[in-house]
Amino acid sequence: MAGLVASGIIKWTANKLSSLLSPPVVSASSDEQSTSFRDLRELQRTMARVQRTLNAMDEHNIRDEAERLRLWELQQFAYDAQDAVDEYRYELLRRRMEDQTNQGQSSRSRKRKHKGDKKEPEPSPIKVPVPDDLAARVRKILERFNEITKAWDHFRLSESDAPIREDDYDVKILTAPYVGDFNIVGREEDKESIIEQLLSDEAGQANVSVLSIVGMGGLGKTTVAQMVYNDERVSKYFKLKGWVDVSEDHFDVKEIARKIVMSFTRNPCDTEDMDNLKDMIMAQVQHTEFFLVLDNVWNVKKELWDDLLALMVGAQSGMILVTTRDETISTMVGTMPSYDLSFLSSEESWQLFKRMAFGCTDQHMGQQFEGFGRKIVEKCGGLPLAIKVIGSSLHGETNEETWKDVSEDDQWKLPVGEDRVLPALKLSYDRMPTQLKRCFVFLSLLPKGYYFWKEDLINLWMCLGLLKQYSTRRHENIGTMYFDDLIQRTMVQRAESGEKPECFVTHDLIHDLM
Repeated sequence: MAGLVASGIIKWTANKLSSLLSPPVVSASSDEQSTSFRDLRELQRTMARVQRTLNAMDEHNIRDEAERLRLWELQQFAYDAQDAVDEYRYELLRRRMEDQTNQGQSSRSRKRKHKGDKKEPEPSPIKVPVPDDLAARVRKILERFNEITKAWDHFRLSESDAPIREDDYDVKILTAPYVGDFNIVGREEDKESIIEQLLSDEAGQANVSVLSIVGMGGLGKTTVAQMVYNDERVSKYFKLKGWVDVSEDHFDVKEIARKIVMSFTRNPCDTEDMDNLKDMIMAQVQHTEFFLVLDNVWNVKKELWDDLLALMVGAQSGMILVTTRDETISTMVGTMPSYDLSFLSSEESWQLFKRMAFGCTDQHMGQQFEGFGRKIVEKCGGLPLAIKVIGSSLHGETNEETWKDVSEDDQWKLPVGEDRVLPALKLSYDRMPTQLKRCFVFLSLLPKGYYFWKEDLINLWMCLGLLKQYSTRRHENIGTMYFDDLIQRTMVQRAESGEKPECFVTHDLIHDLM
């Protein structure tokens, strides 16, 4: 995916260099300067070719180590070229500022013009000489590029590498409106079992009880926790509810405490003092039953967990539901037996896949599609995230050969375990249009578990020039189209957040893919 990032840098750099070199010039220059300008123009043309190549390639699609190395070299070429253009742009701006200063002094020294005097002609634009050290760097960059291409026999483009026009970009959104339980299959029994434990007499024996949902990534722990959190019985029993997405490599008690306050109060909290945070939490929990979800707990030591519980030591009655991949964490924090989430059955997996690929479970499908579909489902191993991602990527696909290619792709031969979901994620990514890949790759710059609003993300895409307007559509409409497509592909999910309603997040495993 770094190829797409480098491609974006190349395109920006080539356009910027074109604007710097485009004005016509009628001034004489030395042979050495002429050579330097020719080198800069050659760099501009070379960057255009590299940009098209990087658009059409992705390091995840390259299995030969030598080709991976050369792709990396092209990426370094992109960064070096950008540095060179930035330096020449700085020199150009510096000279223009000097010229403006000199012209201002000259104009003040002139006599006032009288009516009828002929207007003096504007001075002709002059090329700003290329500094010697920059000219040498440009020559070295071009020489290295020639070395790369000579060694890389496959550095060629076909007609299929041309950019996709927006008019040809078709987002196949499911016809049903967003409904939380549309994409959920086989988890109703899990929800009922967990709610039964939450409301049991055992849970009420301690001031603060802790129940953990345990399972591997992509199994649906967060989904089940959301089902429990939004259940009417839970809302009726617990007068105060909060949701905190931990999702950090280190367990930061102060940051989690701030999130708890924001989730309970639905108000911002910028307090840094732990005593103040404890008072704010206690003001919420000491006279009522509360329910708190700590989602995606990764790395926590016993003393840090005790510090967090100490903030709620005076609570009247509370229940904390923790989701984690780590059985050790579950054992350490739990006051009740943990709930181990199981894989979906074969039939449940098939029903979920049909919903994602065809939009409804009773839609007619050809026998050949069902055969390939069941092969794909089997390879997903009962993991809901894998099924959703690969199923949504095939939504509306009517080419039988495409279904066959996906079912037989070498990506499925990756090691099992946590990687069981990664083949589906990689295949879905590979099937994205190039423009959508750029927008998706940008999400890798956001921290894990980072909540964002749709409008904010689209504005960032616009500022970075990731939304290309090939038709009459407005940039905002193109951004909305891309964003909705990422939701459709399950690459972006609605977040359960008390302090930030109507926001979105990427799954940790999808973030790891980038």
